[in-house]
Amino acid sequence: MEAPEIEICGDEDTFNPVFSMGTQMFCLLVIAQLFQLVLKPLGQPRPIAQILAGVVLGPTALSSIGYVRDFFLMRSSAEYYKTATMGCRQIIMFMMGLQDGLPFHEASFADVPEVYQFSTPLIFMMIIANTASPLVVRMVSELKLTSTRLGQLATYSSLINDIGGGIGSLVGAVIVDLVATLLFNRVTIIINNSHRERSYLTNAEVLLTLAVFIVYANANESLGQNSMVPCFFVGLMLPRDGKTTRTLLLKLHYPVYVFVLPIYFGYIGFQADILNLWNLRSAAMLVAISFAIIGGKIGGTLFACRRLKIPPLEGAVLALLLCVKGFTDLLVIDMTSPRAESIILSCVHNPRHVWTMVGLIGTLTGSEKTPVLPSLVQLMELPETRNDLTFNELDEDDEEFSKGLHGNDAVEINDVVDDFVAKTGVTLREGKIVSPYTSMYEDVCNLAEDLHSSFIILSFHKHQRIDGRMESDKREGIRTTNQKILRHAPCSVAVLVDKGGTAGSLQVPVQDFVQHVATLFFGGPDDREALAYSRRISTHPHVNLTVIRFVHAPTRERDSTINMTAAKDDEDFMSISTDANERDIDSAFISDFFNRYVTSGQIGFVEKYVDHGADTVNVLKDMGDMYSLFIVGKGGRDDCPMTTGLSDWEECPELGKIGDLLASSDLYAGGSVLVIQQRSSMSELADD
Repeated sequence: MEAPEIEICGDEDTFNPVFSMGTQMFCLLVIAQLFQLVLKPLGQPRPIAQILAGVVLGPTALSSIGYVRDFFLMRSSAEYYKTATMGCRQIIMFMMGLQDGLPFHEASFADVPEVYQFSTPLIFMMIIANTASPLVVRMVSELKLTSTRLGQLATYSSLINDIGGGIGSLVGAVIVDLVATLLFNRVTIIINNSHRERSYLTNAEVLLTLAVFIVYANANESLGQNSMVPCFFVGLMLPRDGKTTRTLLLKLHYPVYVFVLPIYFGYIGFQADILNLWNLRSAAMLVAISFAIIGGKIGGTLFACRRLKIPPLEGAVLALLLCVKGFTDLLVIDMTSPRAESIILSCVHNPRHVWTMVGLIGTLTGSEKTPVLPSLVQLMELPETRNDLTFNELDEDDEEFSKGLHGNDAVEINDVVDDFVAKTGVTLREGKIVSPYTSMYEDVCNLAEDLHSSFIILSFHKHQRIDGRMESDKREGIRTTNQKILRHAPCSVAVLVDKGGTAGSLQVPVQDFVQHVATLFFGGPDDREALAYSRRISTHPHVNLTVIRFVHAPTRERDSTINMTAAKDDEDFMSISTDANERDIDSAFISDFFNRYVTSGQIGFVEKYVDHGADTVNVLKDMGDMYSLFIVGKGGRDDCPMTTGLSDWEECPELGKIGDLLASSDLYAGGSVLVIQQRSSMSELADD
């Protein structure tokens, strides 16, 4: 989409055009915020409020008044508006490329249909077919479709559409852009390898990087080429690991989303002069063109989706997204089908638990059919005395705060992540949440919801000392934050108890090293969730999983025999009927799991018969250092005969009885512990 141009300027410059443009930006931001207060409860995304703010400030409303029009629409204003929107467009596309990341979307290219280039003199058809990719990318983000196949397909289709729209004279420009993109990539690698002790670029280096990028983008514009697609690909091709991308995302996120995007969308609405459409001829042309755009896009997209065997519903949603052309006419509800990817949000407070956390993430990346999209977020406390400051207002040279934000913790975490990416080739997105402990759980839950995460992994508030004893962190807010996330999370949650100081610590799975993982099954929804999660770990070629089912000894004759009948292919073994007996549900679940994975030899299976809690403790003690990781469900509130008496020793109820026992210093178990809680129901939240 070309930068907006204002063609309705007055004859004389009554005011300084720079002052006029600054005032207009301020008004756009204020009016957009007012609209957002009204539209947010209605489920409308922010671009709608920002475009409406532009409409109100433009010739349709306020600028139709004489003195307002003279102030905003002066003769020399058009060039200023064009320059401002061109700069906004360049920064937006560069930011979108940084956020997407080529490795993160490699699987998406298989879904984008092959583009055939046809020579055609019908310019009007090319204009109708053209899609405003900055707006499509923003709409995909606002509708929270970024991580879905549909959202990725819409993004890349719109970009390919923009490339194809100007293919006539782009051969030379494509070569120049390709060389420049590769040069940016190479320079970034050199910068990342220099001063490895630093976690971020300095402000001078950031300004120099952005200056070079802006010069390159404006050089494209001066040659008559649209810089939108080159800017996106420059950001897309930068290496994901290293301090350059990390710093640019940190520095650009706040100004882009708070200032640049609202102003860009506001200018789109500012161009609209709806009053000039109040005649029959203009209205008829508008309706005809709209039907041509929407009908052609829907028909063509549905035909292509049929050939590619994409569901019709997703095809219709994709077609409507591709109809975005610089103005927004229709927004759709998120109606996508469940995706195959599993998005995991892992959280750490300090570098102490990072190695074990990335080791756990490494065990989840063995399946190509159900890929994992992991993110690692560092949770950092914002001191109470600075709660009135935003993250971007914090002084980078403040020694008091830099100990947590820019000190050794961040450097160590980044080094571990870079080493993990280099060893495994798995793209691990990094981020930070800086917030007081009182509200940190809200930020984590909101981020999980925005990412459509299926799983949140938290680090435990205790760590293991050299002598093997567990010691609590000095910051009490860590435990409180974990407890609140367990209660309010929009998905399943796991707490990782790191026992990395022992011989059986969890390591990143590599060649010639096999990890032994045990899943303990006592029964209940949390244990079923843990078993389903364990199945994903078992797909890694260097992980040996054993499921240990604990059976109450007095009911051995009745429960020890498992019905090994094959389950129906379309049966979802995670479906749980709340009216069914819990014991029958567990038996059916184990039976289905056994037939699918144990009989094929993929997973080991052992049954342990215990009478009471003391027997359970003895069985767990006998396991010793046999496993590097124990996976167990948190368990419900009801007492189980196999865990009788364990509550007397319970120190951390958020881990459940078995999880608390495995995490304690009294029971010497060499492996780390992963305690899983199934997503809490609304009734449970109400009870809390």
